[in-house]
Amino acid sequence: MNELISQGKRNKDKQDQSGSSDESDSDQDFGIGRWQGKRTNELSVIGGFTYIKDDKVRSSDFPICIASVFMIAAPSLLYLIVILPQTFTWYGSVIVGIIYVASLVANFAILLKCSLTDPGIIPSIKSSNINKDKYYYVKYDDKLRTSQNDLMTGEEFYDQACYQLLPPPPAEGDKEEFYKQNNDAFALAFCRTCQILRPPRSFHCKTCNICIEQHDHHCPWVGTCIGKRNHRYFSMFLFWTSIHALLTCALTLVFFIQTYQNQGKVDVRNLPNVLTIFLFTYSGIFFVTLIGFWCYQNCLILDNVTSNEHLRRNWNGSKHRKKQLENAARPSILQRMRYFYFSELPPSRVQAYFKIKKNENTDDQLQQLNNEGSSITNLKSINNEAVLREYGIIMQSEELLV
Repeated sequence: MNELISQGKRNKDKQDQSGSSDESDSDQDFGIGRWQGKRTNELSVIGGFTYIKDDKVRSSDFPICIASVFMIAAPSLLYLIVILPQTFTWYGSVIVGIIYVASLVANFAILLKCSLTDPGIIPSIKSSNINKDKYYYVKYDDKLRTSQNDLMTGEEFYDQACYQLLPPPPAEGDKEEFYKQNNDAFALAFCRTCQILRPPRSFHCKTCNICIEQHDHHCPWVGTCIGKRNHRYFSMFLFWTSIHALLTCALTLVFFIQTYQNQGKVDVRNLPNVLTIFLFTYSGIFFVTLIGFWCYQNCLILDNVTSNEHLRRNWNGSKHRKKQLENAARPSILQRMRYFYFSELPPSRVQAYFKIKKNENTDDQLQQLNNEGSSITNLKSINNEAVLREYGIIMQSEELLV
């Protein structure tokens, strides 16, 4: 009996030791969302993304991006190997081949840039001070120019990220007066999955299981979410793929016309002729589809609206933002496009997040980054005021968050 008791105690001690070791291991786990990973020097996991370095991340859908590469590369190689040598002279084939390959390489470079750039991930770390049962109302800052005579700059048009935090609604009987005075107010959304207050115009991606700032949509063909930080690259990818498809159409049409002029007919039993018809149809479908989607995207870009917002139609703050834009003179189309495509990207929250997570002196690092105006979001030990300032919200009083 004593032996059984002592054996039971030993088993219990082993379980306690294993439990403590599991806890210590779990302390090293810092993956967020549905994917969990352990701390490494190079690769880390956040939501459905794997952090690489700087602002580079890889989505769990990245393998599907390889399929997109194949769909573009396979017909392009068929043209280069089979059709191009029969279309031009040796010198002409070299010149056209260089241009065609350069177009293909540029296409892949933009695709990888879009796929591996942080789309605007908002790290899902709980804030100990956020009251999830309380509403935090904000409105667009009235500092935005509203005179018809004042022309907005591209930065003012696209980066209306300055919001004013409103005091909470007063007593129950005074709510009507509160909403009457603040009819353009809207509540910040609290993501119950990520346990954070989301910045305005941010949405939670169910596929990546994380919140994305200015989330446009999740695109499996580029293997990532499209958000504030990679939207421009996605639009560039659509445009350049359309141009490459149009170039393929034009070159196959040249071969088709030459064959008809030389032979008086097109023999469909001839392999180059069959490939010509296939590539012309294939690239033509690609061109029409992608150029149409690119035009749709740019129509939304010129209005500073994402696809997600356009499909939802009524999203938080849309009415007031629309009113503000209508009351101000918009910048020209050229100014808007130049700012959207060529302005400096906002800092990556993920880069600062993992820099802090890998540093033992977390609190000091957070305070330092906060004082320097870092874009790091909603980590423990950052109070609500700092978090809301990160979102561009102007604080009126710290008591508003109590």
